[in-house]
Amino acid sequence: MLYERLQELIKKSNKSMNQIERELGYPRNTISSYKRQNPSTKRLDELAEYFNVSVDYLLGRENIPNSDYSDEENELIAAFRMEREDMTPDEQVK
Repeated sequence: MLYERLQELIKKSNKSMNQIERELGYPRNTISSYKRQNPSTKRLDELAEYFNVSVDYLLGRENIPNSDYSDEENELIAAFRMEREDMTPDEQVK
């Protein structure tokens, strides 16, 4: 999902992948390597900031590129998602 989202965003930016990598100070073919491997948290944050989208959008957890939530609200949502991963389906419903 990540690589597909990045492809969409790159296309919308009317820039080449290599141009974006240069602007971000990444080695050549860094973004294309995300077809096979996951980027570091730092790189995810940098890419999200560059494209003005959320990390959750990049990872396919949400379909809206940028939410209108405050930083505090986004932190609460992220914390909830982390806690939810350890819950059984029954606990998630309650």
